[in-house]
Formats: sequence, structure tokens, C-alpha cells
Amino acid sequence: MNLAIFLQVPGDFQRLAHVISMAQRGLAVRVAVIGGSVTHGNCCESYALPETKQGAPGLCSWAHRFVEWLKEYHQNPNIELFNLGVQATLSAWHLSHFDEVLEVRPDLLIVDYGASICHTNNTCDARFF
Repeated sequence: MNLAIFLQVPGDFQRLAHVISMAQRGLAVRVAVIGGSVTHGNCCESYALPETKQGAPGLCSWAHRFVEWLKEYHQNPNIELFNLGVQATLSAWHLSHFDEVLEVRPDLLIVDYGASICHTNNTCDARFF
């Protein structure tokens, strides 16, 4: 795969800067993450911090830890996580269920797919990149 195709569009960071500004000012920020089992938080309990070993599943997920870091860094308890990670799904599954993401109306959407786009024969389908 030619990774240079991903560098052709540098992106526009104005919207991300706006979200960071919202967090810095203490405003409510809605963070949604989509992805597969890793995003969901599967198998992370063995790496969980002692205080996260109890309670709801997913508290040790990278998404939960990221949002907790954002809250602490910006001293803003109004940052809310919507972990929409679903086990055993390909990225195409989330495309067909994108209305669920839109219902959340996130200020920041993080898409985390990688391992879930590969097939059992160890080939990856470039259509999902």
C-alpha cells in the first residue's frame, strides 16, 4: 500500500482547535469513538489501573483513559465519552450504522480501525483504508 496517498490532504485543524478551546473554557465537549474490540475495551482489564478494575466494563479502554486525561489536563469535568466501539466488526459496519454516531452529535469523533480490517487469511482489504 502506498501511504503517500494519505499525505495528499493535509487537513484543516480549525475544527479541532475549536474543540480544544471549548475544553479549555470548561464547556461541554462530546467525544465519540468508533472502532472494533480494542476501542470497545476488550481484554484491557489486565492492564487496568486498580481503581478501574471494578465498575462498568470499558473503564480501562484507551478511549476512557484518553477522556479522563482530557478532563484532568483541561480541568474540565464536562467532557463526555461515547464509546461506540463494537466487538468483531469491520469498518464497513460502522459506515452502515453511522446514524448512531450522528445521534450522539459529537464535537470530536475518533475513528480507530486497523486490526479489524484484516481477514482470516492475513490479507487486508485496502478499501477500508
